[in-house]
Amino acid sequence: MSMSHKSNVTQISIAPKVKYKTVKVDELDVFYREEAVRTRPGVLLLHGFPTSSHMFRNLIPALAVEYHVVAPDYPGFGQSRCRLGTNSLTPSTTWRT
Repeated sequence: MSMSHKSNVTQISIAPKVKYKTVKVDELDVFYREEAVRTRPGVLLLHGFPTSSHMFRNLIPALAVEYHVVAPDYPGFGQSRCRLGTNSLTPSTTWRT
């Protein structure tokens, strides 16, 4: 007796890989994570204090199935640079010695 087995395959949408980039803003290197299909609606993920875009590492791929996702690190946080003479935890405050 021969049994035929048919597989029900569901096609899923695969998001592109997360890219790690840096952009220069006002002489400052700002790091960001991006997973993008530019024709999709955009989502900007902004982190809180004192964290970085790393906190979204698992969320970005899940959202990227339907959205163009960008998650920057604020200046002085994560992998973004801070201005010389400023405290990395409070980028707008100048160090006083």
